[in-house]
Amino acid sequence: MNRSHVTPDRQSSDAVHRAIDGLYDTFGRYPVPARIEACPCCLDEAEKTLLLSKPLRQLEGAELVGYTANVFLTVGAIADFLYFLPRILEICAEDEHWPDPEIVLGKLPLASWTEWPAPEQAAVREYCDAVFAHILATDETGDDLDSWLCALARGGLALPAYLAFLQENKTAFLAWYHWNSAARRQGRLANPFWESIPEEAAQVMEWLASAEIQPLVRDDAAATGRP
Repeated sequence: MNRSHVTPDRQSSDAVHRAIDGLYDTFGRYPVPARIEACPCCLDEAEKTLLLSKPLRQLEGAELVGYTANVFLTVGAIADFLYFLPRILEICAEDEHWPDPEIVLGKLPLASWTEWPAPEQAAVREYCDAVFAHILATDETGDDLDSWLCALARGGLALPAYLAFLQENKTAFLAWYHWNSAARRQGRLANPFWESIPEEAAQVMEWLASAEIQPLVRDDAAATGRP
């Protein structure tokens, strides 16, 4: 696990691995699907056969990418999604070449995940919390934070808790803040995926303008000269 190519924080990395194991334990009750409905242009028969015959934990990112990008659009249904979900989320946390987290977590609302049994919701939240904590501890540039914060919002996770975590880590906050500098001067956030969730984007912009955040911004500007 090291999407941002910096020295990983061992404690937060271990928490991610525990959360991923928890996903496999929780969703392991779902059997291998009998079949996957799919547009043949998006997922052909050979690809479907591979996904259904290979052990879940051995599936590679390249083998799952077509399914993950298209699920609930032209591929798949809730039954197969629940089976593949632990491996999808594991690869999402570990493989920088995997589809963007914004796309992956954006599938959760399409699956009505907040209506799932409580243990399944809890496993997803534990995973999201662990990944975000790891990125807070390791991302030096702010780009991974930017991606995952938007991904969490697209996934239907409550933003206030993650914004609070970000605020508590001044170094991470400032890296993310300056990653968005050009866009902020235009009154928006840099990540184009925010355009699909305008209410959440507005929530982040309001948070940035709040009395809690502005002292951090002013102190940094005074110390560095950066706007």
